[in-house]
Amino acid sequence: MTHEPLEAIESLAENEVTISRIYRAFSERFPEYRDFWEKLAREEVQHADMIRSVVPEVKEGTVRFKAESLDATSVGMFRDYLKASLARAREEGLPLKSAFETALAIEHDLIERSFFHLFEAETAELKFIFEGLVSSTREHHRRLVAAIEKSGLSL
Repeated sequence: MTHEPLEAIESLAENEVTISRIYRAFSERFPEYRDFWEKLAREEVQHADMIRSVVPEVKEGTVRFKAESLDATSVGMFRDYLKASLARAREEGLPLKSAFETALAIEHDLIERSFFHLFEAETAELKFIFEGLVSSTREHHRRLVAAIEKSGLSL
């Protein structure tokens, strides 16, 4: 993973797209939860779009991407974890419990790693975008916990 801001931003956006693919695979695997997984998948694509939308502001300097704070090893490990999770999501016989565990771990990691806090915005509109990404990730985590409880599974 590079420390170049634009490449790092694209890597973060690609992570969101991969998460979307994982959730889409879960929607195909678990038709009784199709709407739940599809909604999460669509929102992950929106996250990728939001991340990419700041590229012009990064070029202009109204958004600073704190690449020096980026732990390239951590991002690379997370990317590898997502790729492995996508491969598992496509496997036959994946239990619903494993899907929920994977999704919960992904959303938890996004919150813990604070990738979205690597952006420093000068305008209220741009700050709103980044706060929205963090808030949406927390909401995904909350909805996953609620779906797990509703399913009767214990993790």
